[in-house]
Amino acid sequence: SVFVVAPDAATLQKAAKPILPTNGASLLMLAAFVGTTMAAPTFVTRPLLVREKGLTAADLGRQRVDSWFSAAMMFLISGSIVFVATGALWAHGKGIDRILDMAGTLEPLAGKAAVVIFMVGVLAAGLSSVFPILMVAPILVSDYRSGRMETDTPLFRWICLGACAWGLVVPALGGNPIVVTIAAQISNVFVLPLTVLAILLLLNRRDLMGAHRAGIAANVGLGLALAFSLAIAYSGARALIGVIHG
Repeated sequence: SVFVVAPDAATLQKAAKPILPTNGASLLMLAAFVGTTMAAPTFVTRPLLVREKGLTAADLGRQRVDSWFSAAMMFLISGSIVFVATGALWAHGKGIDRILDMAGTLEPLAGKAAVVIFMVGVLAAGLSSVFPILMVAPILVSDYRSGRMETDTPLFRWICLGACAWGLVVPALGGNPIVVTIAAQISNVFVLPLTVLAILLLLNRRDLMGAHRAGIAANVGLGLALAFSLAIAYSGARALIGVIHG
């Protein structure tokens, strides 16, 4: 789709011009984007998964390669999505109000089969996302209780079952999945500053980190991430208040 719906140079130049959103809808979407790609659960679960792989401080090289590869793939995928949205939607003044509206981005490539391909893609994306999302809370609980991942305990299964049941509430009540998805993404933004702050404090504790205590570069990077997360959280809160009272 990227190559089929590639926007012309004029559209791409206009879309690439950086602007700061000011209206409520744009601020909400900005917060949702950050909540998706800079999600707090990622910061929490990744160290636990790395530890379960048996990697230690002696394997920092392997961890860095894994991190850079993951970040590069996310950048590539997210960039492709934005590129397609620019060429297939924004360039033609189209928006997305219903789930099937998103299938329109595939029509230039897939034609009448766009809806079928889109539904298969949505199902694949949902299944690939739901399992790690379900595991966030029970993994944190097991880490707090025993210091390791316990995926075979009754508590782990009950928490996952409760999360699955909660996921059925919106479709059962006839809610708009797009609105709920955006709301769920925005909710991540408000947890993000606390997560970054906790990481910043822990990495600067000499009794925990020893020789691997955060240096100037790490502290500057985390400080910028904290400032960014606070700004996004403020923007998201202001936008939500505007929507509620608007």
